[in-house]
Amino acid sequence: MSSMSGPLTCVLVLVGVGLHFAPENVVTRVRAVVADSLRPGQLAAREVTEFVRGNNSSMKSAKSDRAHRTEVDRLRDQLQEEQTRTAALQIRLAQLADHNSRTDSLPETIRTLPPLVTSSLIDAAVLGDAVAEKWRKGKLLDRGQTSGVKETELVVKSNHALVDVGRDGDLSPEDGVLLGRCVIGKVERVGRWTSTFLLLTDSGYRGRAQLVHQADSGYVFGAKGILEGQGEPLCRLKGIASSDSVTVGDAVYAAMREGLSSTPLYYGRVVEASLGPSDSEWKVLVEPVPVPSDLQSVQIMRTAVNNERLTAER
Repeated sequence: MSSMSGPLTCVLVLVGVGLHFAPENVVTRVRAVVADSLRPGQLAAREVTEFVRGNNSSMKSAKSDRAHRTEVDRLRDQLQEEQTRTAALQIRLAQLADHNSRTDSLPETIRTLPPLVTSSLIDAAVLGDAVAEKWRKGKLLDRGQTSGVKETELVVKSNHALVDVGRDGDLSPEDGVLLGRCVIGKVERVGRWTSTFLLLTDSGYRGRAQLVHQADSGYVFGAKGILEGQGEPLCRLKGIASSDSVTVGDAVYAAMREGLSSTPLYYGRVVEASLGPSDSEWKVLVEPVPVPSDLQSVQIMRTAVNNERLTAER
């Protein structure tokens, strides 16, 4: 390359000097030829520059759109959480007001007594299908049945989901199974170390429920009924008389008399309510809280007799 640079430089210098002293018409022609020879490269360079600029702009716009959608989704989820929390607080206030109005008329000796039944939450892991199958077949026990190490027969024979807590965690049938502050089922059978549980949608599920309407003045407690699973995605709410009010969109909560918690526990919402001319009860369908297909953990609301109440002096 260096051997060619000397002669090439000399040629360019001579061409420059020649053009300087050449007639104007010759210079014009040479300039036109040179410009024509350079134009394709200039056009190509211009197109590449415009493409890069446009591509950078598109990439920036796409990144901006993705960031905007992510922020919108985050704010929407946050708004929904706040609305759910606000609804729970308003319902709790209504519960307290209702409770106070009823207890104000009771004698002082009764009002000061501790509650007869208390509740507490315990975390439990949901055993996957493979682990549950091995457990039921006794493959996970390090000693055989001759040593007296075996699970309760009713639990082993049930085909319902298993949690890793049983009598060793003081569980009882009918204890509520929660996901957050939402009821998704209840304990069915309790074994020594494990328990089975029913989901709201299982055909054997039954639980007391109460409608909650949203009015201009806040949340109003409605009729109470029995929420039943049907083995289908929707549950049926029975026992709502035709004289009661039911509206699509009403919230359905666990009835207070279940004594599961002082915090409102959510079942789902009314998605269908119909009443025929001769019907004595509403036909109400409820959409429960969706349960993840890979459910790994739940909380169980244990209920027990309050020892303070049993030992309270009268």
